[in-house]
Formats: sequence, structure tokens, C-alpha cells
Amino acid sequence: SYDGNRRRWNLSDLNAYIKGSCKGDFPYEEEVLDADDRYNEYIITRLRTARGINLADIARDLGSRYYRYCHSQASSYITRGQLLLSDNEQLQLAPESIMICDAITRDLMV
Repeated sequence: SYDGNRRRWNLSDLNAYIKGSCKGDFPYEEEVLDADDRYNEYIITRLRTARGINLADIARDLGSRYYRYCHSQASSYITRGQLLLSDNEQLQLAPESIMICDAITRDLMV
């Protein structure tokens, strides 16, 4: 599971998981994401969607540093028409950019 700050997963050791679940305890591992990880997660999960990336959400949730970084990294793609930036700061892939989505995603990540 992922709640925006932490990622959790069941133990991969099936025997330990079964033992714990028999006691009503479902053992898991967890990692707490830092701001860079949360930003990267947002970019990875949102750029491929029809809604895309909302730069205002980045500023609100992660701060102006990440807003400026994302806008700066996206600027050359916007200029070339590979990313579309709406008046409400929604950043989306242009339809013809689907095949280079991974490269754009990589360039937007920190």
C-alpha cells in the first residue's frame, strides 16, 4: 500500500507471514519516503494518466523547489510541443509523445 508518505508490503517470507497471520498479526515491511521520493512517485504515476501532472499540486504538497525544478525540466519539452501546459498549470503528454514518455519521465525526476 502507499499513502503518499509510506510504502508497505507483506513479508516475502511466506512461513513468517503465515505464522503472524495465525496470531492475528499481518507482518509487513515499510519504507518512509523522503520529499525527493514523493516527488518522483508523483511524476511516475501521474505523467502517464490523461490528467497528467498538476504543477500547483506539486507546489502545495512538496514546495516551490520541486515546482521550479519540474517546470524547468519540462520547459524544453513544452517548447517542442511534446508536453502541453494548460492555463491551470496542468502538464500533460502530447498524444505524439506517448512513445517517449519514459525519457520525459526520467528527465522530470530528481
